[in-house]
Amino acid sequence: MRRAFIVFSATFKDWMRSKAGVFFSILFPIMLLLVFGSGGQATYTLYVQNLDLDEQGRQAQISRAFIDALNMTNVLEIREVPSDVDGVEYIRSIAGGFGERPRLLIIPAGFSEAVMQGSIRARLNITISIMDYALAYGGETIPEDVRELMEQARVYLAQQSEELGGKQATLILLIDPSDQEGQFIKGIITNMASEFSIRAIGAERLMTLKTEIITSKSLKPVDYLLPGIGATFIMTNGILGVAPVVSEYRRRGLVKRLATTPLRRVEWIIGNMMTQTVLGFLLTAVALAVGFAVFGVRALPSPIGIALIVAGAVAFAGLVKDVEAVTGLGNSIAFPMMFLAGTFWPIEAMPDFLQAVARYLPLTYLAEGLRADLILHDQQAVASSLLVILALAAVFIGIGSLATRWREK
Repeated sequence: MRRAFIVFSATFKDWMRSKAGVFFSILFPIMLLLVFGSGGQATYTLYVQNLDLDEQGRQAQISRAFIDALNMTNVLEIREVPSDVDGVEYIRSIAGGFGERPRLLIIPAGFSEAVMQGSIRARLNITISIMDYALAYGGETIPEDVRELMEQARVYLAQQSEELGGKQATLILLIDPSDQEGQFIKGIITNMASEFSIRAIGAERLMTLKTEIITSKSLKPVDYLLPGIGATFIMTNGILGVAPVVSEYRRRGLVKRLATTPLRRVEWIIGNMMTQTVLGFLLTAVALAVGFAVFGVRALPSPIGIALIVAGAVAFAGLVKDVEAVTGLGNSIAFPMMFLAGTFWPIEAMPDFLQAVARYLPLTYLAEGLRADLILHDQQAVASSLLVILALAAVFIGIGSLATRWREK
């Protein structure tokens, strides 16, 4: 066992000297945590050009109220465009050389008048519907003279509704086909227009959606992101951190020389596993420390969570034969796994075929296990993830043991 500690000390010191190892194991995941964790509620820029003006050239009251309502969503950042310019060219001119895509909502002339006429027409039609219902089902309870007056009033109201016409107030949204956020903004404007229409006729919503939080404490997006980043720390260290150090030993012929020493292969493997385990704890501590210092996240692993960290560190301990293999492994496995395993966004948000792929990735179970331990405190879910990671660790250790040869072929 003493020789295993010597292997651990040597590989750990070489890892500290490895710029690539330190970058991919610590700096790269920290950058991801800062970038993704700093994202609060997204806001989207929307340019608005109001052409609905009164006789004095001022914005009409209703169109102005609609712009204010859009601004109150806290999702749209409204930037108003002067009414006497070409809206698209104006946006392009202020964008300079950055080529900002135009995203312009035009409120045409006559918008307020159309809204007012539509509101009156809707109220008339509601009154007509009520009278039709009363005439159809009132029966003998309605005196003949009252019925006659109601029928005359109905005819008059119907004529007034026809004279108002069926013209609707129209909004014009100009978006670029390549603008992925354009459809989301369109949905916000559509919902706001519907709400505005309901308020305009004095109606009330018949249904409402009540949301209740089932967790015992208030959680921020970074609370869910942090465990995924911690799992990424462990994964990138196993594949892109310590593995290059071991492969460098092979390239320099140090592993071959070890075959002439009393060091046994099992001691070599145990030494590397110790390195992975210590670094797994170190990197998890770094992730939690950054989360605490920058985002105020307070989370500590439980005993079963600690076991999960150990199992994850061992499972991702890659033993490859040369530096080129490490690079290929990192490009073909580590980075796709990083973005497909639910570390940065929920697996449920991905297409079905990618969800199926995610369920076969080791990082998925490590990230979900750490999330269940650090955030949700669901020990049963942690235990399930731990069993999967332990099984994978046993398989990977077996493969690593077979791949570890003292003598080159």
